[in-house]
Amino acid sequence: MHLCVVGNGPLSLSDRDFINSPSQCDEVWRFNDMKNMEKGDRCDGRFVRLNHSGSFWGITNPPKNLTHNVPIIQIGESSKKLIPPRGCAVKQVLNTHELSYTDCKDCVDGCKSKTPVGYTSGAIGISYFQQRQDVQKITILGMNFMQPKGNGHDTNEKPKMDSCCTKCKIRKTPQNTYHPQKFLDEMAAKRTPSPPASPPASLPAWGQCAILLCILVVAYALILRRRQRRNR
Repeated sequence: MHLCVVGNGPLSLSDRDFINSPSQCDEVWRFNDMKNMEKGDRCDGRFVRLNHSGSFWGITNPPKNLTHNVPIIQIGESSKKLIPPRGCAVKQVLNTHELSYTDCKDCVDGCKSKTPVGYTSGAIGISYFQQRQDVQKITILGMNFMQPKGNGHDTNEKPKMDSCCTKCKIRKTPQNTYHPQKFLDEMAAKRTPSPPASPPASLPAWGQCAILLCILVVAYALILRRRQRRNR
């Protein structure tokens, strides 16, 4: 089986064509809130990860283009039960601090992370598919492993993957950003304050004079009418 693993980073148009082509990917797996997924894009399964509040990314903040009826693989365990979307059964639970490269000489220690939050969802998902016997090829899209500074994840996961994932092939992202451009633009728009409201436009001098003249004419007409009534 040929799996396409799609991260939440930038995708090119050719990447999307590749992902959505049934002749290329037997299954397409995505992560958490699927930031770069557009309406009509394929998703045959999803990883959702434990977050700092004890809930799960992609569940508390569901994707805009939510995919129902696809299996879910849970990353991390919590006292809060994971309640998946309608029709999405949890098939597996993986450890946040351990990769699944069981047969790799560079993972004799089980590839256990010593960082506070462990490995990224993408690294964990890729290692899981590497050890599955029914998977022969893994194409990775939307991932460049450029972690934002201070995110707490293990920084050696890319060398581990290069050494241990013999089934993997990475397609270069169209830009070297951790998130897709559309998401970055949306975040920038939220941070940019709205321009102050423009004051109501004032009438030109001739317009103000015309209004004043109308008021005087109406007032004079009312005065004349009152005088006419008194003289009757």
